[in-house]
Amino acid sequence: SQYSVKDAEYYAVLADAYFYTGDYRGLEQMLIEAKKLNPGAVERYQNLAGLYVMTNQFDKALRELKSAETINPDLAFTIDQLAWTYFQKKDYDNAAKYWEKYPQIEQTFTDTSQTIPFRHRLAMAYSKIGRKKEGDKLVQEDLKIREGLLKKNRSMGSWGNFGSVYYDLAVDHAYLGNESLAVQCLDSAFHYQFYYYLGYDNDPMFENLKTREDFKKVIKKKTDWYKFNQIAFSN
Repeated sequence: SQYSVKDAEYYAVLADAYFYTGDYRGLEQMLIEAKKLNPGAVERYQNLAGLYVMTNQFDKALRELKSAETINPDLAFTIDQLAWTYFQKKDYDNAAKYWEKYPQIEQTFTDTSQTIPFRHRLAMAYSKIGRKKEGDKLVQEDLKIREGLLKKNRSMGSWGNFGSVYYDLAVDHAYLGNESLAVQCLDSAFHYQFYYYLGYDNDPMFENLKTREDFKKVIKKKTDWYKFNQIAFSN
């Protein structure tokens, strides 16, 4: 009742229901309609790219993200999505190129304690192209930043929530081989409502955790949450 069928938001909001019911064709149709009605909104390009990544259509995802980049070349979330998509295509050089933009982005922040979580992801790309020593330093730096956020010595700004800090800590600890700590941080991420549905059991940094029983318990929580939403939105 909030929107007219002529409003882009009508279709953008309805897209959530199609996502949770697993109707990706319906989801795509809603997002395309929303994009037609408001072609200047980068979120629709980002959402479509996310859908195409979920369905392994990486070239289509890149086309959407390149359009979003044209609209706003400085938007950190688009840059992150581009890096991720290239990483999943195994184009690690291009993934690194985009994640390497973090210093320029952070220089624009008025609050100098605010950062974006690109360092550990850049380390992940560096480890694939023979630059692991540089990656190790970035992870150690990111670890200090996340710990500072937990102690509230730093500003999170607009990126994520408290749960996202724990998720990034899980990535750091997994990279460093601290598997038990990584799983604990993942559990805290979910507890603090970081519902990055695809990340928990698809993040490449958690590959070595998959045989652990404590990791499986976290994944069950995530799966049960998704199933509950699937039933609710289907109804």
